[in-house]
Amino acid sequence: MGLVDSDLLSIQEARVLMEQGAQARERLEWMEPGAEDAALRGFRECLAAHGDAWARAAVAGSDYGDAADEAELLAWVARDLVGEAMAADPVHSLRREPDGTTVALLPRGVCVSLLPVLETLPVLASHMVWAVKSRCPLVVSCPDRCVAGTKDLFDGFAAVLEGLGFPDGTVAWVGRPTPEGESCLASAGHVGLVIDARGTPVSRGGAAVTAVRGNNPVFVERTADVADAARQVVASASFDCGALPGAEGSLVVDRAVDGAFRGALEREGCRFLDAAEARSVAAVLFGPDGAPRPEALAKPAVELARRAGVPCDPGCRLLVVEHPYVSSAGAHTQACAAPFVTYYVEGDWRDACQKCIELILAHGHGGCLSVFTGDRAVAREFVLRKPVARVLVNSACGLGSCGLTSSLPASLTLGGWREGPSARPAVGREDFLSLRAVGLGSPMDLGTRRAGRTGTDPFDELMDDLRTLRGEEER
Repeated sequence: MGLVDSDLLSIQEARVLMEQGAQARERLEWMEPGAEDAALRGFRECLAAHGDAWARAAVAGSDYGDAADEAELLAWVARDLVGEAMAADPVHSLRREPDGTTVALLPRGVCVSLLPVLETLPVLASHMVWAVKSRCPLVVSCPDRCVAGTKDLFDGFAAVLEGLGFPDGTVAWVGRPTPEGESCLASAGHVGLVIDARGTPVSRGGAAVTAVRGNNPVFVERTADVADAARQVVASASFDCGALPGAEGSLVVDRAVDGAFRGALEREGCRFLDAAEARSVAAVLFGPDGAPRPEALAKPAVELARRAGVPCDPGCRLLVVEHPYVSSAGAHTQACAAPFVTYYVEGDWRDACQKCIELILAHGHGGCLSVFTGDRAVAREFVLRKPVARVLVNSACGLGSCGLTSSLPASLTLGGWREGPSARPAVGREDFLSLRAVGLGSPMDLGTRRAGRTGTDPFDELMDDLRTLRGEEER
């Protein structure tokens, strides 16, 4: 049997898909207004009908996460993110900015989504929602381990688009994903945006947003509602077995409330480990080089304890190990998608402030930080002085940074502090848009106004002109 060069086949497929995406981009420009919202309604119906089954298939196929939690994320995408997308301004429209200027909203172009190995299903759903709303063709590359369930969701959404008359190439699935093929996708001349949701080192041709997973610290200050803080932290750190992109990595506690917070954590299902137990669990989670072991990611706390030979109650939700200081060489400082956190006790908020910075810098990524406090001055210090992309006040890192339990925009692809060419801390609608500045002349500028059109808003006049021009081009 002849040898098959899968790398070359993958590169060839990537080139074909990007060319099809470029052709689809031209046809998407002239689809009827409102077509994208009709597609979003179809996406919502798909998720309502099949979301639970897709989540079960995804978790069974990848052996990552919790099916019930991933189904909850899909329901959140259908309810909140689709709702946010439908309420957003359509492309080919003008928008007044808060500073009074005007911009035209245009599609960014062909987008590439390099899906992560964790929470692949809801991440794909969110990317497809924003791409379709913005009329941007989307090419998706999924890790082989995560195809189950994820491909079903893709096919379901693609069927909705086909039924509504969207052109071929609006969404495309890479059938032969290889690093060489993905590099070809990301560096293609047609690419307008690369969403690197797994942080892979690929060359990029267009704008890019790179996801990061930092050692996200939580500080509980003495004026905080300790019981509420414990409830939120445990619910967030254990959600989907620690797979959320902003999941908590460390807890820093004011000594004045250490005992109360420790007791509250235990009541919420935390298991504090002694030194020997911590070493056993760390050996399960991390390799000799300190990198997380792939087979230990996104597993329940009870399963991690079983593998480490640590006795654990069936209701355990989170494993906790206490440390006196931060070491950049210590495995516990590394970000790990698992229900496992480190615990530090500090004398006051100033010492805790320094500890949080050490934790952030020890890993090298500023993902997010959470502070629970009733003191406005303390909250302000943490908001202004921490090198992170997101700060949550009285909201947990994992659920809050994605916008599930906070006022932040909904997103499951989170960037870090000053990471990459995109200054945006999370993938959202704006990443799929190209903004064109529009200068409108004053009412007395005869060069920008037509005779007989007096007393009207230049913004409305421009909109009328664009509609007329678009109709003439369609004809």
